[in-house]
Amino acid sequence: MVGTPVKGHGNVFIPTASLALQGGHLRDVLVVASSRDTAAVNIRDRMLESGAFVQGGQFDGFPMHAGHGMHLVTLADDALFRNNVDAEFFQRTGIRPEGVIYLSRHSATSGTKSLTVHPIGNFSHALYGGYFRQLVHAFPGAMTQALRAMDAHARARGLPHKVSFEVTHHGPYLNTPTFFIEIGSDETAWPDRAAAEVVAKALLGLDVEGCGRVVLGVGGGHYAPRHTEMALRKDVSYSHIIPGHALSSIGERIMEEMLDYTCEARLVYFHRKTMRSEELGRLTEFFESMGLRAVRERELPDLPGTRGAPGHPGDGHRREGHSEDELPGA
Repeated sequence: MVGTPVKGHGNVFIPTASLALQGGHLRDVLVVASSRDTAAVNIRDRMLESGAFVQGGQFDGFPMHAGHGMHLVTLADDALFRNNVDAEFFQRTGIRPEGVIYLSRHSATSGTKSLTVHPIGNFSHALYGGYFRQLVHAFPGAMTQALRAMDAHARARGLPHKVSFEVTHHGPYLNTPTFFIEIGSDETAWPDRAAAEVVAKALLGLDVEGCGRVVLGVGGGHYAPRHTEMALRKDVSYSHIIPGHALSSIGERIMEEMLDYTCEARLVYFHRKTMRSEELGRLTEFFESMGLRAVRERELPDLPGTRGAPGHPGDGHRREGHSEDELPGA
């Protein structure tokens, strides 16, 4: 085993490959899979097959791997209800993660094949982990880049999966920038090797420095179709996304928390067609009072190669047909 022992932690070793990033800007990102989650294990194994990782020590009874600026761990229990894994990892290894990425399955009654990413936290009750009306720090640059990479790789391989954001939802709670990346949407899709290879390739290709032009998303349905389109066409990085159905029930405190738990947010984008005019006016005034600027699509720069090109990211051809039947907690 090649690595450096961590004093006071027995057989825990930090492989030397993790001490410096190999070819990108990520450093000390914790990647988490649950052993109870078929899709998470599938993605984890595809990442390990890349040869970018070396094994060193154990975490939660499973081998720990590191490389490519990432530390890959497997949990023995359900990830949604295991709060503070970032702190636990630091206590065991002496390494404080700069970001956390959860590998996960996605469940929906439609069974639609999907590849999704989303921030985490609860705008209301904590039915699926985390805490009541408590958000988790978003990881906008990495999350948005992962969305774009999955879309590109899925199209290149001709996969039928619909690629999209989901709005902010569910646990667990952490104190580190975090997002979930998921394969959906039923037990026939979770072991899909090709889908997992697309997700693994997207993650291994992450090269993120800073937060970018960060935007908060407001309005729309669970799969955030307009916000997904914006992220695939425009040079922005998405942070937390509030669904339209939650706007009438959340107060200003949790909207302020969206800013507190977002890296350098300066912009807010509204899915205007899904909002009432009085609601739009109230929220525009609120966010502008907090120092954010409400933007329209035409005000944002395009990503290279996307403007008006049929079949390019953002044209919506791969994201139509998502039903709003997501089952939280899976």
